[in-house]
Amino acid sequence: MSSPVESRRAEIVNTVREHGHARVDDLAQRLGVSIMTIHRDLDALAEEGLIERVRGGAEFIEPEFAETNVSTRRETNIAVKKALAAHVAALINAGDIVALDDSTTVEYCVPDVLEARPMGIITHSLRVMQQVSTQAPQVLLTGAGGRFCHETGSFLGQATCSAVERLNATVSIVSTT
Repeated sequence: MSSPVESRRAEIVNTVREHGHARVDDLAQRLGVSIMTIHRDLDALAEEGLIERVRGGAEFIEPEFAETNVSTRRETNIAVKKALAAHVAALINAGDIVALDDSTTVEYCVPDVLEARPMGIITHSLRVMQQVSTQAPQVLLTGAGGRFCHETGSFLGQATCSAVERLNATVSIVSTT
């Protein structure tokens, strides 16, 4: 579960991305917080490289190919992620073996995937492993281990790649930036 600060900052990033810019006073009014709170949020987001601070507000900067903070990504574009998740179930048949990546978009798909009654799930995402093991313990769960990366909440590296190369899935659900 994300904190109110993380949720608010994700909303700021969404607003700046959607409009290309945002003013401090508009953000404060929209989010129901003080102007100083927005200034602190914008400073923190600028330090993470998610926005650019400008006089009176912030502007969107086209990110380089890099992962943003996973907590921020979980709270970004939620409506789009839920809409995609709703369509995923149509790709899955009962008895399928489904490979799920470590993206926050795919995390939103897990309940729909489980409703489709797959026989097994393959993933390198710790959060997906936790969701599957608690929501559907009858589903065969295969975790692709390796070096755990706290920033992405997943297992990465050569050991993970080697494990995945030996596995076969009927359906693979992968997200990309």
